Amino acid sequence: MAACLALPAWAAPTECPEHFAGGVPPALTNARLQSRTQALCFQSYAALHSGISRTPVYSAEHLTRANIEAAKKLSRRDSFHAESQLAQEDRAELSDYARSGYDRGHMQYPVKNILIS
Repeated sequence: MAACLALPAWAAPTECPEHFAGGVPPALTNARLQSRTQALCFQSYAALHSGISRTPVYSAEHLTRANIEAAKKLSRRDSFHAESQLAQEDRAELSDYARSGYDRGHMQYPVKNILIS
């Protein structure tokens, strides 16, 4: 009989619990993702960023009817910028996307794009 081993879950500390269900960020169960992570808090959302992949592991926001309605009136601006809160070796730069076949990344999907798709 094969034994099932449960890996311990790890939750990144957060200084912006208001963006997470129950005030608790998701737990990571992949130990490889735990190193070089950085929690990022913004006014409208939070993200856990991986310096290993140089991408977000997750992003979260608390949606309300009011901010969904406000988002419907926003126009999308196509302007990539590297996240200045991250160490240079841990963040994606615009040049990382050149001739890669990938679209430029976003830490969090604009609500308007989610509602349209």
